[in-house]
Amino acid sequence: MASSCKYHHELSADYFDDESSWDCPHPADENYCVFHGEASDEARRRRLIEAVEEPSPATNQFLGATFGAIDLDYQQLDGPTNTPIDCRDASFESISLRFGTVKHPLDLRGSTAIGQVTFDETQFARRVDLGHVRFADVSMRLTKFESWLDTREATFGEVCGRVARFANGIYSVNARFTGAADFTNAQFDDVANFYRVQFDKGAWFKRTDFADKARFKECTLAGPAVEFGSVAGNPKRDRPTANGAAGMFLGVDCDGPLLFDGATLTGGLRIDDASLSDEVSCVDLTVQDGPVTIDLTGTERVTGTVAAIDGSVEYELTQAVLGDLVLTEETTIDSLTFNQTVFDGFDFTRYRKQLAALEYKIHESDDPPSVREIIYVRAKNGAKQVGDNRAVSEFFFHEMAARRGSHRREFAQSDGLTRFRHAGRYVGNVAMGLSCGYGERPLWTVLSSVGIIAVFTLIYAAVSVPLSIGQSILSYLTFSVQSFVSLVLGGPTVENTFVSFIGAAEGFLGGFMIALFVFTLTRSIAR
Repeated sequence: MASSCKYHHELSADYFDDESSWDCPHPADENYCVFHGEASDEARRRRLIEAVEEPSPATNQFLGATFGAIDLDYQQLDGPTNTPIDCRDASFESISLRFGTVKHPLDLRGSTAIGQVTFDETQFARRVDLGHVRFADVSMRLTKFESWLDTREATFGEVCGRVARFANGIYSVNARFTGAADFTNAQFDDVANFYRVQFDKGAWFKRTDFADKARFKECTLAGPAVEFGSVAGNPKRDRPTANGAAGMFLGVDCDGPLLFDGATLTGGLRIDDASLSDEVSCVDLTVQDGPVTIDLTGTERVTGTVAAIDGSVEYELTQAVLGDLVLTEETTIDSLTFNQTVFDGFDFTRYRKQLAALEYKIHESDDPPSVREIIYVRAKNGAKQVGDNRAVSEFFFHEMAARRGSHRREFAQSDGLTRFRHAGRYVGNVAMGLSCGYGERPLWTVLSSVGIIAVFTLIYAAVSVPLSIGQSILSYLTFSVQSFVSLVLGGPTVENTFVSFIGAAEGFLGGFMIALFVFTLTRSIAR
């Protein structure tokens, strides 16, 4: 008759409920059972399955067990009790649990595995605790965690969670991934809590679905992030990287906030083509080996707060929808790169001093005119939306200046009538720019008027117009001023037909400039 196992386990670790000891309940042929003595891997596997199926809750406990290389592929672990399968402080050479079903809670806290841990396409119906484990590479492709997954304080090698589902979310506070971490197409139906997690070789969350908040606060991201291979096969030999980025969040769908506050970055973040229902927050970032880029290209409605406290961070917003993004004092607006960006609620009034210092230039120096024009058209529309008339005015001015550059480029690249048409548009644009700053610079109209008066003064002096008030330069200047305002006050009388024609021409220009000044001044006051 088998005796009881003599193994005792001290319950001193934090993940035990008390500080007493545990006595092994499993039968032993001599002093120890198969889990705490000498036995084959197969004997341990058989006894594990038998123990789970026994009616006594105590037989589900395997504290401090030695399992070796355990193979539970296609196995269903289910028994008459609902007590956890308790393998705390156990040691494994490897674990293979593919295409299986575990209907008990599974507690592996404090356990170690020096070889591969594989949970591919396995369904865990109850809570899984992997806190404080030290596992080598872990694969959980297409795995379903239908309850809570806890990996706090855990240390993993490479982790592949492609197309895994976390129905109650994940709690991974203070965990560490010493290898690449790939969660492509994973689904987190509840909070994904990666607070203070250390990703030594990047984090790859491509097309991941976060139904609640994605919390990466105070995490450490060292790049470049690496993508595994196909879900159905082995990882690729030559794995693609995120162009040096430490975090890849391409195409993610996040219904809650995406939080990176206090993160440490060695390499940038790519959040391209993301769909964000809430804010993205990147406050108090620490950058190592910077500058780094937070790439939000194509992301829908970027809101939240961004700033770095140590190191340089740039924000790429090409084709993004920019909402009410808040820049703290440590972040300047020239750290944002705009290209076909849609401004939907971005509060330009909050950054008037910064924009004024930049003369409201928000394009890159090497942007072609067509790109600059789109930037300022959309910025102008966004400023209208929030009622910032000063920004509307300045952005319209830069829009028209960019259009002038487009006309010049199109003139150089065309021929025939098309070239002539672009030349006309260019000249018209220049004239409107110089005369009134495209309707946004009343002072320019005054200066242009002074210039016209000065030019005609020289013309009158050059042809020695005979004037009743004399023929000094002051006389010609007075005559030019009178001619300039002739459409308003009436022109001066002169007997020379040629001089009368010149005076009429100046009067026409003067009337046009006066009307233009009134329009520009009224427009400026209305702004």
